[in-house]
Amino acid sequence: MTAELQCEAVAKAFAKRTVLAGVDVTVAAGTLTAVLGASGSGKTTLLRIVAGFEAPDTGRVLIGGTPVAEGRHRAVPPERRGVGYVAQEGALFPHLSVGANIGFGLRRSERRTGHRVAELLDLVGLGQEYAAMHPHELSGGEQRRVALARALAPRPSLVVLDEPFSGLDAALRTETRAAVAGALSEEGTTALLVTHDQAEALSMGREVAVLRQGAMAQTAPPDTLYRFPVDVEVARFVGDAIVLDGTRDGDTVDCALGRLPCVAIDDGAAARGGVDVMVRPEQVTIATAVRGATAPGGSAIAGAGTATEATVVSVTYLGAEAVVRLALGDGGAATARVFSGSLPEPGRRVTARVSGPVVVYRPGPR
Repeated sequence: MTAELQCEAVAKAFAKRTVLAGVDVTVAAGTLTAVLGASGSGKTTLLRIVAGFEAPDTGRVLIGGTPVAEGRHRAVPPERRGVGYVAQEGALFPHLSVGANIGFGLRRSERRTGHRVAELLDLVGLGQEYAAMHPHELSGGEQRRVALARALAPRPSLVVLDEPFSGLDAALRTETRAAVAGALSEEGTTALLVTHDQAEALSMGREVAVLRQGAMAQTAPPDTLYRFPVDVEVARFVGDAIVLDGTRDGDTVDCALGRLPCVAIDDGAAARGGVDVMVRPEQVTIATAVRGATAPGGSAIAGAGTATEATVVSVTYLGAEAVVRLALGDGGAATARVFSGSLPEPGRRVTARVSGPVVVYRPGPR
């Protein structure tokens, strides 16, 4: 039976170094929340506290409304929490077969029938022939699937995953990620995933919590987090971001990319006056410069909306798309992420136009 996870004001320090500083996070029953953070942000420590391998200094952890950790003085042992754990490298028992690894935490009667093992092999997209194989005979992605099957075998109320796709190549990571997400969804299992991979967090989490220097910077659904990050630092962490100086006037802002509609996320962003402007590269479209294109500051090109002139500095080909680096008229720079079918050459004059609203913040250091 799945259960809601709640972490309330969880704090932890090692040798007087604060690792977690009053972290709050809630994972609704039957959903997956991804905790996204850079190396050293405290994400693995948070996961280990939830699993019961570490105790918080202060704060508490509840699973299904029942406290399993309250500061350092009261904790339910890991084996009694009903938490399945998937380690970074899978951590399978090398001397046991795949079937024995999956069945390790099952009651003897369930191990004997083999029904649950067969069910889980199907669930994670592996055939029944894998049951007799050993971990060294598997690919990295197959090992991660077996590790998930082992964690799910005893029907835990919660599964925690510690960067479970690290070390896999890009194609295998995508395939394994989809298999793991599908298996968790099929079982209806509550899950907490920690990762430093933005694409992983955004594609898997119903909610994504950004952990920065031991504190939660923002928790939101993936699309909200990406489109409306709480500050410039989060914007840069969850994706490519163009940050420009701008002057706001209510619902519009003037910057080197023209006069643009804007949304303020930061309460400190002035309604009128200087702001930082955040634009995603995929919002920028480019076309060959034509007569009547604006200088920076942005009057309209006939039929094309607000635009500004720019010079192509470089083009990076990525297959289906390309990144075009632009020099703007005020000496600033921007990038456009565009379809790679027809690309301008470096040195070419183009017009750049931004689609959709941009996000503005109070000015900060670059």
